[in-house]
Amino acid sequence: NRVFPSADGNTRFDQGVAIAEDNVQIHYGDYSIFCDYAEYNPDTRDVLLSGNIRVYTPDQVLTGQRALFNLESKQMRALEFSGSEYPFYFHALNFRAISPKEFRIRDGSMTTHDSSQPDFHVRPRSIRFYPGDRVVMTNTTLYVGQTPIMWFPYLYADLNRSGFQFLPGYDSRWGAYLLLSYSFPSSLTSPAPAPKTTSNQDSSCCQGKS
Repeated sequence: NRVFPSADGNTRFDQGVAIAEDNVQIHYGDYSIFCDYAEYNPDTRDVLLSGNIRVYTPDQVLTGQRALFNLESKQMRALEFSGSEYPFYFHALNFRAISPKEFRIRDGSMTTHDSSQPDFHVRPRSIRFYPGDRVVMTNTTLYVGQTPIMWFPYLYADLNRSGFQFLPGYDSRWGAYLLLSYSFPSSLTSPAPAPKTTSNQDSSCCQGKS
């Protein structure tokens, strides 16, 4: 399919590359892309995107500042990107879409609190995100506000079940607390897409009154 970015500003060809500036729009199949600046290579189908990027897929809305996206394979490399997959919201300094069904995130954060300043979040060193299926996180620290509460070497959340839940609260004996419930596959060395056996553990972290 022929693709040419439309924009409110200047659009031109430079050595075979289509360049568009100011409120750029690219529509291809069931994907729609909006940004401030784009360079499209019709030979490779790569699009270099910059500034206020919004990528609308059939299942997600991804936002960020800089990305290289391939219209055919749907592979993407991006910096400072955010998105969501119910019930999770994530932000990544380094984002990579291997395919529409697999995202890899480095140096990011994730929460189930829909807020620009979530009450709690986790900061994994790496995240493997399989939309509609599962999330796998390694070397993860749980934060309440900006205070680190607990560290996990490995976390697994099944998006088709309740992988893990956070319940903050206050108790007259404990003070402020966070009740954490999570599940993980019985075989931690091989996170299967839908493990038949899981183990559950409840733990509470509390901060006493001063």
